Amino acid sequence: MRRLVATLLAAGGLIGLPAAAQTPAVAAPDDWGQALREDARAFHDLIAQNHPGPVDPQNPGFAPLLEEGLRTALARAETATAYEDWYFALQAFSASFNDGHLGLTQYARMDHEWRRRWPGFTTALRGDHAEVVFSPNADGPPVGARLVDCDGRDAETVAAELLGQGAGRWSLRSRRAALSPSLFIDHHDPYVSLPQTCRFAVGDEVRGWSLDWIPMSDAEEEAAYAAAASDRFFTGVGLRRFEGGYWIELGS
Repeated sequence: MRRLVATLLAAGGLIGLPAAAQTPAVAAPDDWGQALREDARAFHDLIAQNHPGPVDPQNPGFAPLLEEGLRTALARAETATAYEDWYFALQAFSASFNDGHLGLTQYARMDHEWRRRWPGFTTALRGDHAEVVFSPNADGPPVGARLVDCDGRDAETVAAELLGQGAGRWSLRSRRAALSPSLFIDHHDPYVSLPQTCRFAVGDEVRGWSLDWIPMSDAEEEAAYAAAASDRFFTGVGLRRFEGGYWIELGS
C-alpha cells in the first residue's frame, strides 16, 4: 500500500501507515489491475484489523459494507489499465463508508498528469438547484440557467451519480455544495457515464443542449471555480452579545 495512505480515526486513535511511506517517489506499476488488487486488499485488511466497525454489535451493516467494497474494487481491477482506473476505484471504496474520519489520502502521483474535459460551462449549487455560473461561450446555457435534467435523469440523480459515489457523505448539503462546481468537469472517471444532453430552465423556458466534452485549460478551470465561489465561505469572524451571553461567529 505504498501508493497511498490510509487513515482511520477509531477508538480514539489515528491509525495510518508509517510516515516514511508517504515521502518516496513511487513509479507507476506495470500492471494497474494488480496494483488495485493489492491496495484494495490492504485497505480492507487495515480496516478489518483496526476499526471497531467489524465487531461493533450496534453496527451490523459495517462488515457487509466492507466486504462489498472490496468485491467491487476487485471486480474493477479486472479491467484496470490506467491511473484513473486505480484512483477512482479506491476513491469509491473509501467513500462508500460515508465517514469523514475513514479514508484514503495522499495518493502517489506516479508521474500522472490529470486531464480535464468540460462542455464549455460549469454549475454550482445555488439554493436547492444547480445553476450555471460560468459559460464563456455564447452557444452554451447562459449564466443563471438552472439544471433540470440530463439524458432523462433529474438533476439530483445526475449529481449523485457523477460526484456522490466517489465523494461519500452525499446526504450532507455542505458536501454537495463544496463539490458542485465539479459537476461538469470530467477528470476521466471510468466508472461514471458523462451526460450527453441536458435541459436547463432559462427564465420561464426549458431549453436543451447537446454536450460536447472538450479539453479544459488550467485558466478555464481557475475561472470556473472562481465563478462558483460563494460568500457563504467568506463570512467573518466576530463576537456578538445577546441576552444570554455571546455569539461567537466563525464563518470562515
